Amino acid sequence: MPRVPLTRALLSELALWLFAAAIFVIAYVSEPQVAAIGAAAHLAVVSLVWLGLTLVRMVLVMIVSDRSLARAMCALAVAAGVVIVVAYDILVIAGMHLWGGVVSWELMRAYALQAPALAQMFGVQLYAPALAAGGVLVAAYAVVWRSLGRFDWVAHLARAVPSRTYVGIVIAVAVASTAGLTVFRTGRGADFDEPLSLTFYPGRTSWHLQGHGIDHRRARQLDAREDEARAAYKPDASPDRKNLVLIVVDALRPDHMGVYGYERDTTPYLSAVARSRPVRAVPQVRSTCGSSACGMLSLISSKFAHQFSERPITLHEVLKRHGYRLHLVIGSDHTNFYGLNRMYGAVDSYYDTSREPVAYMNDDRLVLARAAALPRWDGAPVMLQFHLMSAHPLGARQDRYATYAPAASYVVPGARSAALARNYYDNGVRQVDAVIESLLATLRAKGYLGHTLIAITGDHGEALGERGRYMHARGLDDEALRIPLLLIGEGYEPGRLALDASAIASQVDVAPTVLRELGIPQPATWSGYALQDGRRHDFIYLREFDAIGLIDQRDPRNLWQYWVDGKSGREHIAKLGRGTLESEDAIDGIPAVLLNDWRRRHLQLAALATTVPREP
Repeated sequence: MPRVPLTRALLSELALWLFAAAIFVIAYVSEPQVAAIGAAAHLAVVSLVWLGLTLVRMVLVMIVSDRSLARAMCALAVAAGVVIVVAYDILVIAGMHLWGGVVSWELMRAYALQAPALAQMFGVQLYAPALAAGGVLVAAYAVVWRSLGRFDWVAHLARAVPSRTYVGIVIAVAVASTAGLTVFRTGRGADFDEPLSLTFYPGRTSWHLQGHGIDHRRARQLDAREDEARAAYKPDASPDRKNLVLIVVDALRPDHMGVYGYERDTTPYLSAVARSRPVRAVPQVRSTCGSSACGMLSLISSKFAHQFSERPITLHEVLKRHGYRLHLVIGSDHTNFYGLNRMYGAVDSYYDTSREPVAYMNDDRLVLARAAALPRWDGAPVMLQFHLMSAHPLGARQDRYATYAPAASYVVPGARSAALARNYYDNGVRQVDAVIESLLATLRAKGYLGHTLIAITGDHGEALGERGRYMHARGLDDEALRIPLLLIGEGYEPGRLALDASAIASQVDVAPTVLRELGIPQPATWSGYALQDGRRHDFIYLREFDAIGLIDQRDPRNLWQYWVDGKSGREHIAKLGRGTLESEDAIDGIPAVLLNDWRRRHLQLAALATTVPREP
């Protein structure tokens, strides 16, 4: 006779399963970009997984006559299921911390194909994680085998009821599992931030850009205005068409670049260029957010995050209408990573390193190889866009640029040290400088730089231990938002930037500034200013998931940053200094009128930019 009643054993097993899932759910819903309803939705999906494993066990017990073999097969099935679920949970939490979103199936598959290169980057042998995974599976199998030996309610049920009744129960469980799977496959769980649904159906109701959602319904209203601007926009007839080389460096901070006055000579090439001819370095620029998808869309569409739509007029579209050929070489996976390639529109050629199944995708040597394969310039105006990863913590590093030691990656939380992180990051910036030197030498040899604007910028900044934070997509602290903007004129006399050094420019100003340098008018719907005009924004708007805020520079002598953590409700207020990170929170000394003005503006932004509206 069993030691535990069958019903109690069944309910205890389900409760244990859900309890383990609840531990993950608590960590998941604590992320600022996750709706709380995602917890209940995920528990429902986990129950469906348990139901599926139960069906497998029932079938095995029914068709395998040898009890020991049936028990072994059931134990293997359950152990494998548990290990897969736990591994997935770890990947989700890691994704939320590394890039601010739930890992997609396409991204998992892309990185799985590059496992050898990824292992080499982290300095481990590929067999080590494989052995660890095997050990975990064996341990899980041993635990499940022992528990099934103590009491297997499925096997007991098969012996306790008539065979026809048991078959009927199996059919009922199969029907229930099929019905649940059918509901899951609609992708409706993605509406409620259920992680597994987001993994397989990341863009069902909206275009999800790394936690920044673009709702289809609101986008239609905004895109109607974009279409009006398209119809009214008249290309300039000027025959002077400079080429454009746009270099975006992922996670690049200007205050760690020698060319910006950093104490370390991390950019010897760019510094040498600046000594030989005019290199216009915009002193203070802030990204609109701390993540790549949002930053790139702001950069090319000149829009703040609350203004995003699905078909904005982009820098690429404007240049295309002026006869430019567009060639993009992306040193990262912009195909599977939130569909970033979608934002670039119709281009003449597109390459990102997801197309390299063997090499590690975040390796800028792939960008250099692709640039070397470009044809010689044929005289037609061209835009060449490059995306570099050497400064990013997941970028491939070359030992010859390890100038500063000791250094260690700060990706893994347990190994973090501000001193080691600084050295590791600065080595990446040193490598970026070398990559840019090689890249421009290749383009010069192919004739692209005879009459050309070179623009070098970043998509967002990077935290290196300030305030105890590392990496990016961690709120709106200044270190996560600072980006460079360098303009270099090749073969022509560059214009003057009229921006006051005490003013802060926004990422939305990059595209207008580039167009002004090229002599091309900007679309009416763009939010940025050409920095040649000397205009400053009264407000620069910021958003990172539920963190929403602004920079107030109406008073040039007092530049303030205000943002609210939407998860905790905490207000952050800081006074921005020229060329330095902001001071500590200073809410006590803020006049009530000013504070209330910021709060009112925050509420207006929150109404437009917080949770993506759900389909009814």
